[in-house]
Amino acid sequence: AELRDSEAQLPDLFDGTSELVQSTAPDGIILFTNRAWRETLGYDNGELAGLNVFDVIHPDHREACAEFLGRLLAGQEVGAFETVMVAKNGRACELEGSVTVGFEHGRPTVTRGIFRDITARKAMDRALRESEEQHRLMIQSSRDAILTLHPPDWRFTSCNPAAVALFGAADEAAVCALEPWVLSPAV
Repeated sequence: AELRDSEAQLPDLFDGTSELVQSTAPDGIILFTNRAWRETLGYDNGELAGLNVFDVIHPDHREACAEFLGRLLAGQEVGAFETVMVAKNGRACELEGSVTVGFEHGRPTVTRGIFRDITARKAMDRALRESEEQHRLMIQSSRDAILTLHPPDWRFTSCNPAAVALFGAADEAAVCALEPWVLSPAV
C-alpha cells in the first residue's frame, strides 16, 4: 500500500514542476514527458507515441546531442548542457539541464532528462550584448574625448581614441596610467 501511494505521487510531482522532464529509450524514442515539457513544446500525449527526441532537437544541435547521448550511454559523466528543441509550432526553445542513464546488467535501458527553459534569459543576454556593442561603438567613434574613472582612487579605467589623441598618448593604456589631476589644468 505504501509503495502504491508513493508511486501515485510521482505523476503529481513531475506534473507540478516547471522543469521539463523527459524519459527516452536508448535509441531516443520518447517514453515519458511531464506537463511542462508538453506545454512548452506544444505536444499532447497522443502525439508522443513513436516520437524520437531527435525529432524535436533543433537540426543545428542534433550532432552535438547525439555525441552527448553516446557518451552518456557509454557510462561517462557529462554534467549539465544546453541544447535547443523545436516546438510543434516551429518556435526554438533554448534549454539547459542534465540527463542521466539507467543501466540494467551493464546495459543502458533508459535516459532521464530534466531541463529548464532559458529562452527568455538567452534573448536578454543577446539584447544586452548587442546594446553593449552599440554603446562601445558609439564611444569609440565619438570625436569627443571620453574617459571613465573608478572610485575611490579615481584612476582612469578606459578611454576612447579621441582621448588618446587629445593627450598625445601612445595608446589607451598610456592614458589610463596617468593620474587625473596631472591632466587637469592648474587653477
